[in-house]
This record gives sequence, C-alpha cells and structure tokens, in this order.
Amino acid sequence: MSKLKNNLKYPIYLFIVILVSKVGYIVVESFYNYYVLTITTSADLSQKTMEALNENGHRISAIGITLLVVPLLYHIFKRFNINIVVSLIISSFITYFIAYEGLNIAVDKIVQINKDKRYDAYYVNIFKYGILNNIFSYDSFINNDKITTNTLDVKDRILLTNSFLLLYADKDLIEKLKQRGKEKVADLYIQRDAKEDYEKQFDIFKKSSQDISKLWNKLNNSKKQIKDNLEKLDDNHIKTSYNKFINSLKQNYTKYKKINSKIKEETSDHKINQAYYDLKKYFRYQRYTKAQREYKTNMINKFGHYIEPSIWLDSDNKLTKNHIKYIITSEIKNKLKDKLGNLPFGLSVKEFMYNDETKLTVMKQLKKNDILIPYEFDYSYKQFRKYFKVMASKKINKAYKSFYFKLNEELGKNDIKLNMNYKQFIYSDYIKNKIKQKIPNEDIDNMLKALYSKDLANFKKIIYLPKVVDKVNEMMYKKEDFKDGAIVSKKGDEAIKLLYIPPFALSVSIIAILLNIITVFSMLLSITSLNNKVINSLKIGLILFIILLPSFSSYDGFDNKMIKKVSNTELKTYISFLNWISYYETKNAEFHNNF
Repeated sequence: MSKLKNNLKYPIYLFIVILVSKVGYIVVESFYNYYVLTITTSADLSQKTMEALNENGHRISAIGITLLVVPLLYHIFKRFNINIVVSLIISSFITYFIAYEGLNIAVDKIVQINKDKRYDAYYVNIFKYGILNNIFSYDSFINNDKITTNTLDVKDRILLTNSFLLLYADKDLIEKLKQRGKEKVADLYIQRDAKEDYEKQFDIFKKSSQDISKLWNKLNNSKKQIKDNLEKLDDNHIKTSYNKFINSLKQNYTKYKKINSKIKEETSDHKINQAYYDLKKYFRYQRYTKAQREYKTNMINKFGHYIEPSIWLDSDNKLTKNHIKYIITSEIKNKLKDKLGNLPFGLSVKEFMYNDETKLTVMKQLKKNDILIPYEFDYSYKQFRKYFKVMASKKINKAYKSFYFKLNEELGKNDIKLNMNYKQFIYSDYIKNKIKQKIPNEDIDNMLKALYSKDLANFKKIIYLPKVVDKVNEMMYKKEDFKDGAIVSKKGDEAIKLLYIPPFALSVSIIAILLNIITVFSMLLSITSLNNKVINSLKIGLILFIILLPSFSSYDGFDNKMIKKVSNTELKTYISFLNWISYYETKNAEFHNNF
C-alpha cells in the first residue's frame, strides 16, 4: 500500500475522479467519432444537423482537452500551495470554455483561410451529396454499387469525408458537374434543401389524388348500378327472368297436386270405411276407459290433436261416411292451410293459374322485385316483358335521381356527370376549383396532368421538378458570386464548413482519444509496484506503438485512383497524416459495428 501511495502523483480521491472521467470521456468521444463519420456521409445531412454536430463535438472535445490539462493544473496549484479542490473546479471550467471557444475560433479560421474556395466547396458539396443520393456516380472515387445497395464501408466513408481532395485530383470536376444536367442537380436540391416543402406539397397531391379517386370510384359504382339495370332491359335477361317466373308457377302447381293427392288418398273409400268402422266401434264401447284412451291416441296420431267424438256425428246426430269424409278433408285442409291457402281441390293447370288466390300470390311475389302487374295479367311473355321494362326504367330513373341528389348534397353545386370519362372528370370545373383551393394557380395545369396519369410518382416529375429546375438556374453561381459581401458568400461559408470541418473534427477527436488513452495507461501504471524507470519506458513504448502501428500494419485508407492523382507535395504530406488518423477511425468504427 505504501508503494502504491509513493507512485501516485495525486490524492486517491482525485486519482479516481480523473481516471473515471477519462474512461467515460474516451467512451463518449469514441461513439461520437463513429456517429459523426456516419452522419456526415449520409444522404440527407442538412446544414442544421451539421451545426448541431459541430456544437456537440466541440463540447465533447473541450472536455477531453480539459481532462488532459487537469493533472498539470494540480501540480501547479500544489507547488504554490493553493486550495487544490476549489482551484481545480474553477480552472477546469475555465479550461473547458477556453478549449470550446478555441475550437469555435479554429472553425471560423478554417472558413476564413479557405474563403477563396467557397465556389469550389459549394459545387463539391453538391457533387458529394449527389453521389450519396445516387444521383451522380463517380466509380473511380466511390463504387456506385455500394451507394445503390447501401453497403458503404468505413474506408468509403472516410474518403467521402475528405472529398475536398477531389478538387486537387480532378481539376475539371466542377465543370463536369455543371454539364451533368440541371434535373439531377434539382433532384439533389429537393433532397437536401427542399425536403420539408416537397413532402408538404406531396402530401397535398396525395390527399387530392385519394379524394379524387374516391369520388371517381363512387361515380363508377353508380354507373355500374345503372348499367346492371340497363342490362335487365335486354331481351335475353327478360326471357331468363320470365322462364324463372313460369318455372316457379309450375313448381307451385306441382306442390298443389301433391296436396290434392294426399287428400284423395286420405279420403279414399277404403280409408273412409276403415274410419267408419273404428268410430262405430268406439261409440259402442265409449263408456269404457280403454276405448276412450285408444280413441284419444288415434286422434293425436292421425290429426295431431284431440277431436271431440261428437264432431264425427252429423246434424241428425248420426255417424255417416259422408260426414266422416268431410271432417277428414277439413282437418287436412287446416293442417296444410299455409301451403294450400284458400285454393279449392282438383284444379287443372289453367284453373290453378287464373284462380284469384294464385293471382294475388303472383302479384305479391313480383311486387317484391318491383314488377307491378294488373289483375288482368295473362302470364304471356309479351305482358311480362312490358311490365318488367317499366320496372327497370323506374329503377334507372331512380338511380340517376338518387346519384345526383346525393352528389349535390355532398359536394354542393358541381358539374360532375355520370357519362364523363376519366379525362373529362379530372378536367371538370369542380375538380379544378378543388385543386385551386390547395395550390398556386400556376401549378394547376401540371397538377391535373399528374392526377390524370394516376401515378403518384409523377408529382415529382410533372409538378415539383420543373419548378426546382428553374430554381437551379439561380443556383448555378459564378466564382465572383462567392466573394466577400456577394450574394452567396454565406452559402459558400456553409459549404466550406460542410467540406472541411468534418475531417478536422474527426482528426481532433481521434487525437484527443489517443492522448487520453495514453494518460489512462500512465495512471494505471502508477498504481502498480513497478519502478519509475520501467513505467517511463512503458509509456514511451505505448506512444511509439500508437505512432508506428498504422505503418507496420501496411494500412492505406487512401488507396484510391482519384486520390493518387493528387500531385501537390504539401497535400501529400497532409494525406499521409489523414491516412494515419483514418487507421484509428477505421478501428474505432469496426469496434462500434461489432459492438
């Protein structure tokens, strides 16, 4: 324990606070480095997002710088015998704010130094995000298949972060970009600078398209109903309905005949004789309980209910065969009343059809289908066709009236007609007026054209893109437009930040991480039993290892056809430094990808 205390350069509480803070910082900075690398090479990076990244990145890096300085401040305060805790807290805050403001000043300085590159930065950014949005392709720089399949690896993202190198590798890049077509640049502008407005306008178009489609479907449903009724006026359809009607009559007559047959069978001489014999026997022994019981059972079995014995006797109180036949016939009629109605027995086909009971039944059945026939209806096809057509015509007129009534009730005054085709419908005054309420007058014709196509994708092609192409004409700036105080100097400064700050921020981040890793390693060594000579040797060894590892591993993150075309000697030195940094960026990203 005494050996541990001798090696420690700070009080144990301060040692723990610094160590935990450094480890926490390394974790946060490592994640943020990966996050920045990913976001700055995403297709939809905006200026607002970039500003937020800078702000947060500077705060995190300022914390890292403060943690590097804290041990030095401790020794200074200790030497001058100043209150260590209070002094460290105050000086840490001061160091943090100085580091934070220093990074902000550094960014402004980068912008100031490179202000002559505003023009170049503006167009390289357009090109960079054109590649990321799969609008432009530049396979000698980034394989376009990786953009299409969204399979960019860490090295690709590092190259894209340092895309300013293209200015030195391809002198004609900007002129090539201007010649690639205004529509492609306009497409990129939509994705980067007009996404919110585009989505808002597209939602209006989509909603209009859905409303119009709903109204058109309603129109077609009404057309179909009327068409169905019109088809009923066709002689083939009427003939089919007539045959169905006649077959139904025949089936009813067949049922009627079956009922007649049952009555005939139940009132045959044999059955009546048997009934007469059984009843005569009953009346002879009716005083006996057994006879009464057998009678009751027979009545229920034959007729379904008990019949008073006196009913079988005629008006003269005699048991006769004629009266027995009458009672049996009446019972069968009552039992089959629902099926037979008031039809008499023994009707021929013609008598059955022209009987009042049958005619009333037929009139009721046809009325259910809205076919109204007079009592004099003679069952002929000619008459059936006549009344059927009257029914169908009424339905068609009713459908027309119902459609226009509901349409006017729902839409108000309008010029929508059932006989319109889709083009006439889209270009009707009602649709035009509805569209005018939602979009500027100059867009109406294109809107109607896009709606007529029935393709939502045509919103961009027909409506939005042509407007943006006009705007792109205004975006094709000249070099003098980017001079101080010129119309787009601010856009140029924003472009410089987008182009030059990400590699700067990532480099500062990696260096801060590595320096804090070295100090954490040194702090951990200080709690071992090793002597100072060994500890110092291990520190130097770690520093040399970090410096030389990228070279020993033969890593080349900038092994790229376009980057190799850079001939500037000073820039090549910078590329070597970027390559060294990118090795640790790669390792950091791989760690987070596998985490």
